[in-house]
Amino acid sequence: MMEKYFDAFIYVTNWGTYQLMLRCPLKSLDNKILSAYCCNESLNYKKIEEHFILSFDLNSEVDEDWSWDESIEEITLSSFLPIRSDLINGDYRSLYLGWLACVQADEIDRDTIEPPVPAGLQELTPALESLVNFLHISDELLGVAAQESSSKKETSQEVEIRNLISTFSHSERDDLLIEFFFNRESIYEHPLVQKMKKKLNQNFLTENSKRTVGDLLDMAQNFSRKNKKQKTQEKVW
Repeated sequence: MMEKYFDAFIYVTNWGTYQLMLRCPLKSLDNKILSAYCCNESLNYKKIEEHFILSFDLNSEVDEDWSWDESIEEITLSSFLPIRSDLINGDYRSLYLGWLACVQADEIDRDTIEPPVPAGLQELTPALESLVNFLHISDELLGVAAQESSSKKETSQEVEIRNLISTFSHSERDDLLIEFFFNRESIYEHPLVQKMKKKLNQNFLTENSKRTVGDLLDMAQNFSRKNKKQKTQEKVW
C-alpha cells in the first residue's frame, strides 16, 4: 500500500515497536546522501520504481528498561509530515537523527566515522523534536552530536545557491521562475534545480567529521555522569 498510494505511514505498539515511513520522489533525494546515513535497522531505505521509501524504526522489545511513554499518544502522523517536505528541500537533519538512533541502538561499529553533521541540530523544528521523541534519542547523545552543528542562520548553503544561480543565463532564470510559479510542488524535477542540488550535495558530503561512533557514545556517557553528579549535589544542598 505504501509503495503505491501513501507518502507517509506510522505504526506504534504498546510493546515498544515504532515505525515511521516516508515516501519521497526519486529525483528529490540523492542516493549517496541516503547511503551516508541509512546504515542499519533503525534507519533504512529502499528504492521502489519512482520513489525512495525511508523507514525510521525503533524496537524496544529487547530493552528491559523500556516503559510506555504516554507522550507518544499525542503524536500523530501529521506531526511528521514536514520532515518529508524538508528532506525534498535538502534539509537532512532527520537523516542524521535516524543515524543517531542507530548509534544509540549499538547497530554501528564504534570505529565508524560520523557522517556529515547538518546545520541546525541545536534548533530543531517541532517535527524534528517529535522524531527525537519517537526514536527515544537521549538528550545526552543529541547534545554532544549537536556540538559540531552550525546554526542554520550561519550556513553557507544560501551563498552557494546564489553563486550557482549567478551562472545561469537570463532565459534559464526566467524558465526556472515560470516553472516555480506553475509547478512549485515538483520544482525539484527541473534540470537546473537538479544541477544545483547535485553540486550542493557533493559539497555537503565532503564535510567529513573526525568523530567516531565511539567518541559520541563516550562523550554522551560522560555528559550523563556529570548531570547525575550535579543533580545529586543539588539535592544535598
